[in-house]
Amino acid sequence: MVRLRTPQVSTPDPASRRRGITGRLAHLGNGALKYPRAARPVAPGWRILVITTALLLSVVSWLPFPGSGGLRSLLINVLPGLALALWFGRLSWDRLAFLSLAFGQTFLTLVTFPAAWFGWFRIDLMWTTVWGLTIVSLGFSLWLERRSMDRIRFGPLPRSTVLGPSIVAVAGGGLTLGAASAVSTGPQPAGMALSAGPLWFIGATVVLFSLGWALVTRRTALAVPVLVTAGMVTCSQAVMYGQPTVTVAARHLGIVATLLDNGRLYPATDIYQTWAGLFSVTAFVIEPTGVDPYAYASAWGAIASMIMALGVRTLAGNFLSPARAWVAGLIFALASTLTTSFFAPQVSGFVLALAVLALLTGDFGVKSWVVWVTVLLVAVATSVTHQISPFLLGLALTALVITRILRPWWVPALAFVPATVWAISNRGVLDRYVSLDVVGRFFSNITPPERSIAPNGSSWVYLASFGLPAGLLLLIGVAAVFSWFLDRSRLSTALVVTAASPALLSVATNYGQEGVFRVALFALPWLATLVAALPGQLLPRKLTLTMVVIALPLVTAVQVVGLTGMDWVRVIRTDDRTAAAYFESRSADGSVAFTLGTAVATPSYSTPRQSGFFYIGRDDLLDKTTAYVNAGGPGYDPNADVEMLTAALVDQGYTEVWAVAGPMTGAYGQRYGLQTLDDYNALRNAWRSSPRWELVYESGDAQVYRMRSGD
Repeated sequence: MVRLRTPQVSTPDPASRRRGITGRLAHLGNGALKYPRAARPVAPGWRILVITTALLLSVVSWLPFPGSGGLRSLLINVLPGLALALWFGRLSWDRLAFLSLAFGQTFLTLVTFPAAWFGWFRIDLMWTTVWGLTIVSLGFSLWLERRSMDRIRFGPLPRSTVLGPSIVAVAGGGLTLGAASAVSTGPQPAGMALSAGPLWFIGATVVLFSLGWALVTRRTALAVPVLVTAGMVTCSQAVMYGQPTVTVAARHLGIVATLLDNGRLYPATDIYQTWAGLFSVTAFVIEPTGVDPYAYASAWGAIASMIMALGVRTLAGNFLSPARAWVAGLIFALASTLTTSFFAPQVSGFVLALAVLALLTGDFGVKSWVVWVTVLLVAVATSVTHQISPFLLGLALTALVITRILRPWWVPALAFVPATVWAISNRGVLDRYVSLDVVGRFFSNITPPERSIAPNGSSWVYLASFGLPAGLLLLIGVAAVFSWFLDRSRLSTALVVTAASPALLSVATNYGQEGVFRVALFALPWLATLVAALPGQLLPRKLTLTMVVIALPLVTAVQVVGLTGMDWVRVIRTDDRTAAAYFESRSADGSVAFTLGTAVATPSYSTPRQSGFFYIGRDDLLDKTTAYVNAGGPGYDPNADVEMLTAALVDQGYTEVWAVAGPMTGAYGQRYGLQTLDDYNALRNAWRSSPRWELVYESGDAQVYRMRSGD
């Protein structure tokens, strides 16, 4: 099934002293990068405890107490996968945890998506069936463990869960969550961390101390500190805001609302309802549990950041020792802020892709056909969840086959075939988003998204939020190449080639000018693995420890800036969302809502109604290159601007013309240098006083207007 070659560590060459720096480094080799023996499985005693706890929680979650709905939503996401993972051989702790989550999403997708597609979405029946089968499977697994009950052996916990650093990490994480919950405000210009205040930074310092403690001691207690580090920012955002941290999540939840309202999907409407695996699972989860969809989506994105780090650790564990594998997970968590973890299909698709890669490159001690069938099922779930994730997965598998790490040769077909069949069968929808004109334009396709010309220049916060993570990613790439240079074995070469393979996506598509972010996301696990394999003897121990003490706070600061710097712009505000929902639920077919600034900042399409209306921004109505040139400045006349924009809207001949004005649009214009906040607020005031517009709805700081008849 899998063929991996363990590289041999080069022996020192006496002549190396005479060959300069290259010669001195060559003898170090890279002995950390290898194909280790199968990980130690969870001891029977711990398996019994895990199963018993799961069964008890499944009963307790139905009791009426605050948070019971949230607990049930967590359990229905995890327990089906746990029931399946327990049948998948004797797994180590990290594999059991990650595969439980990945298998759970796969199982729920394969159950709920066909039902939503064909209009059989009967939640009560599906929930009862899934929950019942899960309990029966867990109970049977417990019964099979009966031989171990006479003499329960727990065995030693893995070294990566030593209590000292773990307790300190949890305490520090608790401080960060407490600081965030104490503020519990809407998004502010300063971002989550600065808004939370000094207590949050104290908690983060405690977490970093636990990481340093684990890194510099031989006990290498990295599991909990790494996972807390991966989630402390995103979980704090979820606690403080209770809303998704990216605007487009409103549209994702709109698909969920459509499914719950109509009991089926309408694939011909748009691409979101065609690749709706995540949305069908979400509708299945939130309806019986009664949780707020936006709170659920917020928590989902926060937990996903830790799941991705765990997935990278599981994948890297197939090539590295447990301690180094956790370092790879840490590197990924700190450097992946270019692709924010939020409620989105691409995040779910990435997690499922990691599961496929981990299954194919690891030794699980089960028959080959079990692995092939499991991989195929996960790949099918990925294919109906996200458009490009299965193709990026296929490219990675192709790289591993070409470099003779995986066999047989047809392994990539497990990812490519389901994705291609689904794309071709829905080409009518896909044609709206795919253009043959971009094929072959690699450098154009890999360019970050273009925006309207900003007359005020992008803010330093925007530049730092994207520039610092990009610089960190570049440094990791350089370190990964250096790690390869020290080893130069087939395995290290395979990891480099696999890291580069996602770039081939940009030959065929720009993915809405966001392909570069997906490329970076799928390359990072392999780069992190190579960096984690750097030999420890490269530098003196004291110098290495000093660099760790200095680098950890700096890299964590980059993570914080990357994740929170644009909170003011990206986090969904309830006022903006309810204002957009008012327009969507009351406008006639063919209506348009003008957003006063860019339409990208409006949390739109959040209602069950997903068609018959649309939004346009200033850069859609006017020429993109000059839309904001006259939208501010010393001589800016907001009343004249209202008249000009109104006349332009009238000329378009829409059935009804509405306008939605909210603070998110103003924040976006300020941060991206399109229009200052003062000028935007002046425009809003002029819009309110204009006789050509009628104020029909107001929610907090957001307003909805309708053009008066006769205009």
